[in-house]
Amino acid sequence: MFRQAEAYCLMQYQDEETGEVEVIWNSRDGVTPFGMASRQGNQQTHINWPQDIRSLFFVPNVGDRVFVDLTMERAVELRTEYVEKHWDEEVFGSKMSDSFSSKEEAIKTLAESDVGDGHSPSCVVVTEEMQEEFRKQAHARWAQQKILVNTRPRNTVAGKRFA
Repeated sequence: MFRQAEAYCLMQYQDEETGEVEVIWNSRDGVTPFGMASRQGNQQTHINWPQDIRSLFFVPNVGDRVFVDLTMERAVELRTEYVEKHWDEEVFGSKMSDSFSSKEEAIKTLAESDVGDGHSPSCVVVTEEMQEEFRKQAHARWAQQKILVNTRPRNTVAGKRFA
């Protein structure tokens, strides 16, 4: 039914410095990172994988963090910060400024690579508008599930009819 094992799962991420555990919901049928930055900017790692809970109808609270598909707009924002910070730094024997003709070219190229097929994860903080959209999506999934359940023939098990 799902392409990814972590589709619509509540997952635990532990801050490697503070030990704090944050539960982050994957709001889509896409991969999630093994490690990422915590709210404090420390490295945090996905832990307790067997305890991931699929929650198709979950509606996160405002302020929670969730995984969504990375948009080009967000990728450009992130890569702009990255390019500004690292433009003249030497990494693996060369500078970014030697590899691209301009910062704009670097930002565009890197952002396009990040977005890829449109299913790359991005961790965002839930706003009121997002929460309302998640509520609508959960209701739509619930309604679809109910329709699928109600379209099965009555009095049947594995396709066999019973009186």
